[in-house]
Amino acid sequence: MLYSDVSVRRSAAFPVSALAEFMTTIAENERPMVRRLFDLLDMEHVDEARALYASNPKLEEWFYAWAVTWQQQCAYDKAQSLYQHVLYLNPGSLKVRNAYGSLCHRQGRLESALREYQEVLTQDASFIPARLNMARLYLQSGNWQHAQAVCGMILHDVPENLHALELLVKISGMICDWSQREALVQRLWAAAEKCLTAGEHCNLSLFDLHCLPWSMHQQQLLVRNHARAIAERMNAPRQKLNFASRYANRKSARRIRVGYISPDFRNHPMGNLMWRLLELHDRKEFDVYAYSQGPDDNSDYRKKFAMDADVFRDISALTVNEAACQIYADSIDILVDVGGYTGFARPEILALRPAPVQAMYLGYPGNTGGAFIDYFVTDALLTLPALEKNMEEACVFLPVSSQIANNQQASGDVNTSRTAWGLPEDVFVFCSFNRINKIEPRVFGAWMRILQQVPASVLWLLPAHPEAQSNIRGQAQALGIDPERVIFATGRSLSKPEYLAQQACADLFLDTLYFNAHVSASNALWAGVPVVTCAGDTYASRMGASILHAAGLGRLVANDIEEYERIAVQLANHPDELRQYRADLLAKRMELPLFDTRRSVQNLEKAYHAMWQRYQSGKTPDRMVIADTDKH
Repeated sequence: MLYSDVSVRRSAAFPVSALAEFMTTIAENERPMVRRLFDLLDMEHVDEARALYASNPKLEEWFYAWAVTWQQQCAYDKAQSLYQHVLYLNPGSLKVRNAYGSLCHRQGRLESALREYQEVLTQDASFIPARLNMARLYLQSGNWQHAQAVCGMILHDVPENLHALELLVKISGMICDWSQREALVQRLWAAAEKCLTAGEHCNLSLFDLHCLPWSMHQQQLLVRNHARAIAERMNAPRQKLNFASRYANRKSARRIRVGYISPDFRNHPMGNLMWRLLELHDRKEFDVYAYSQGPDDNSDYRKKFAMDADVFRDISALTVNEAACQIYADSIDILVDVGGYTGFARPEILALRPAPVQAMYLGYPGNTGGAFIDYFVTDALLTLPALEKNMEEACVFLPVSSQIANNQQASGDVNTSRTAWGLPEDVFVFCSFNRINKIEPRVFGAWMRILQQVPASVLWLLPAHPEAQSNIRGQAQALGIDPERVIFATGRSLSKPEYLAQQACADLFLDTLYFNAHVSASNALWAGVPVVTCAGDTYASRMGASILHAAGLGRLVANDIEEYERIAVQLANHPDELRQYRADLLAKRMELPLFDTRRSVQNLEKAYHAMWQRYQSGKTPDRMVIADTDKH
């Protein structure tokens, strides 16, 4: 036998509650066999248990399906126990061993995950699910070369493998190797389209795909596919919990109870934007609950959110069902998802419908595509009519911009020398403090043409992997630009005041195309650095336009790449005009709609009132346009 019985030990006993839950899903005449199996294990009659298990192949099919279901619902203890029992009974099950490895992987037990994947591949080197998991593990560990090599081997055997292509596209963005990018992106879409046509779940990492030049239509196909898979997975527990049947029993004569569910109640860019959100809600009208899905970093952000909420709950260790039950027990009227499809977020909770009204706001660069979200809170610049008509959710249009900002952060205009940040003092500094994987050939080509037209200038970028720095400088040289004119910021960790002081050393922020700056653009403007953006047709490619209009800088929004270049060169060559923009930003920022945090919260509250009134009147969710609150 290849696998030793001790490589995965079964739990001492399978949880009684889990066994009872499992039993309800199988036919009554099959239940005695399952009880007999667990009785034999409890009595340590291992040979008899294995013989019974081997003679009934459907047992492994049932157990595997249930373990995967519990894993998807974050019921990790139940999933782990069942995986261990199955592997104790059948140590050679590759499918189960790989799934158990993925559970270890998800829990951060990387050495255990690696061991399980390696054992699977020792038995069958062509087992693609384990090879993909191994590639993901390599990439997570920073070993992109090994990840790339594994993906290459998978594609040699299966040229249309969707997830190997996805990983290669991700690696190309991470290290800025664009030599095969166009071909890889085309192959990725072809594989995704085939999956969509077959009605299968693509299961792609949607957040990173905003960096790709995919149309609004393509993106909507993918988000609807992802949301539909979540809804189908959660359909059985949703029907069993049946929260909706009991909404009407709640008291109506009370404040509206709003619950924010987010992975980012911590030191995180989204946490920075939300800094005053919970604090400024009108307590005469609203009770504010916060549900944290992300890690507790013990930061000032975390402490402030916990203090500002009327009730703050850490649900990160709860299963999906448990979290939904807690939200329902708290009698939340409007549940606001501030996570979408980002890290640590669990849209499965919302798919269980624990609140009568559910909305998506702020935390994800697009809509969720799910019928379990009633309202998508946006603005008219972000969500064009063509996008709105293809959405599952009803749009709620906030005035000016849907972004909220923190107007109590450090000033950002602290005098600091450029040399302190590794910059020359006597040149024009273009910067783009976007994540490195947002940079792609089209926008980089525009930046190089801008540098050509502004000879005494440099391009300042965020820290990057050494391979990415080398590739970017190589691309600059290939386009006729001295690679020394591309400067990478310090890699040391910065406090927010330090980051803003660093940002203030730039003259002009150049936005990326397909996935615009969001928090980064807001930070630049707060630091007095104007931003030039180019508006596309997707939500992610219009965030810059929304932010700039709210900052009174709509004239810095280009409609195409040529206009984008012209605006950047014009400002660089007319320093008086640029200085005026900067002076206005620093002098008037507290008057700008973008940084009027109280006004943003009040507009959001008007939206919540409208949602709740519509629900109470028995009407289905529908499009809403919110009038602006009077300026303070």
